Amino acid sequence: IIISFAEHNGSYTAAYKNLFDWTSRIDQKLFQNKPMVLLATSPGPGGAQTVLTAATGSAPYFAGDVKGSVSIPSFFDNFDSEKQAISNPVMLDELKSALAQLG
Repeated sequence: IIISFAEHNGSYTAAYKNLFDWTSRIDQKLFQNKPMVLLATSPGPGGAQTVLTAATGSAPYFAGDVKGSVSIPSFFDNFDSEKQAISNPVMLDELKSALAQLG
């Protein structure tokens, strides 16, 4: 499972939170012990780290096997919109490493 989070006012978006709340009522073990990589980005230097930390911390309570998480801060400085790719080689390697954990 790969989930990429947007951050609104330091937390989950209302749309994600609503969907998550309703689906977790059906079965609290929502993620079914599947391996996960969690991602977040923002235009600012924080890289949506607040929501990523919350998601990484809470996923195990919902049977999420978090293998890695990656934050991409300053999105417009670290993403090449023409190539549709991360332009920062360190961040790209971090992403590839996290994704490799999925098997």
